[in-house]
Amino acid sequence: MSLQQNRRISFSDMNKSLTVTNGNTGIGTTAPAHMLDVNGGVRSTNFTTTNALITNVTTGTLNASTGITAATAQITNINATTSSAGTAVATTYTGGSMSLSGNLSIGGTLTTVNITTTNISETNVSAGTVSATNIGVTTQTVGTSRITTSLLALGNSNTVGNIFTTGGNVGIGTTSPLTTLDVRGNIVIPMSSRLTLTATDNFSYSGNTVGHYSLSWNTDPSFAGGSMSYLSGYGGIRLFTTGTPRMNILNNGNVGINTEAPSTQLSVNGDFSLAANSGAWNSTAGKGLFMRYSTAGGQDGAFIQSIDRSTSILYPLSLVTQTFSVETNSVNRLHITSTGNVGIGTSTPRSNLEISQSSSTTGVMLFSGLNDGG
Repeated sequence: MSLQQNRRISFSDMNKSLTVTNGNTGIGTTAPAHMLDVNGGVRSTNFTTTNALITNVTTGTLNASTGITAATAQITNINATTSSAGTAVATTYTGGSMSLSGNLSIGGTLTTVNITTTNISETNVSAGTVSATNIGVTTQTVGTSRITTSLLALGNSNTVGNIFTTGGNVGIGTTSPLTTLDVRGNIVIPMSSRLTLTATDNFSYSGNTVGHYSLSWNTDPSFAGGSMSYLSGYGGIRLFTTGTPRMNILNNGNVGINTEAPSTQLSVNGDFSLAANSGAWNSTAGKGLFMRYSTAGGQDGAFIQSIDRSTSILYPLSLVTQTFSVETNSVNRLHITSTGNVGIGTSTPRSNLEISQSSSTTGVMLFSGLNDGG
């Protein structure tokens, strides 16, 4: 122990020294700048102070009611009302909230229940819930991602579950989306929901809300067979194959097959055929014109009927034309001209009725079952 002229008291051994000068006590330093200035490690069961300015803090648990200010803090547990540090390295950080005016840089893994911040820039984010104004992440893996405004992919690849974004394109089931939305898999649309051009341009039908430009699936009370598909186009619907319109439904209800401008409820530009039908004739349909090629019940031919199918009552059938011909085996058998002359065996009758034959082996006219009264 020595007392020097500058009122400094020094204790020393081979490795350490205690210096008291101008009211400051230094341990491991001969020029203490604070009331207690320790150049080395401090081990204490309880450490209580108003302000602690420490270059490095290494401790199991540090409890501070007011504040912690340190250039570098390496602490296993921090329980503090306010913690201010240039660099904080902690195994566990426990607090009601963390407020940062600058940046939070994490070299390892940040595990938290909720993160609320303006910007997150990180190589990997793994969290239960992320709530942020902007997220700029190379790889993002989250259990729940709540995005209130927009999900933007600015050059980097982002992954949310099975959703991948690359350069503005969004891929579901693919890591290389080719368009704005690229879905590789099934798309399930719940009942009464719809694919639509706009969510507000709608009309009501059978208790369902239907978009004027939409595709939807609905339960229709007018049909008990099951749910129905609704396809709606306000100006009409046009179906294409090989780039050519094949069926057109105009907004007035006219349907055209192979014509873009049907002038009647059904206009067909081309041939149409009725396939052979072996089923029983409909017995519940009402009055109408029925056509079919029937092979039912020993039938094998074409039928045109004006009938009430529910009552089997027949009704008149009128054919309106300029001329009328009946052929069998590609030979004209009956011909009615525009003037009303009827020809049998000739297509150019010269009187009201002209019967012509090309062979004399049979009679021109045969009357059978006549009674002359004799």
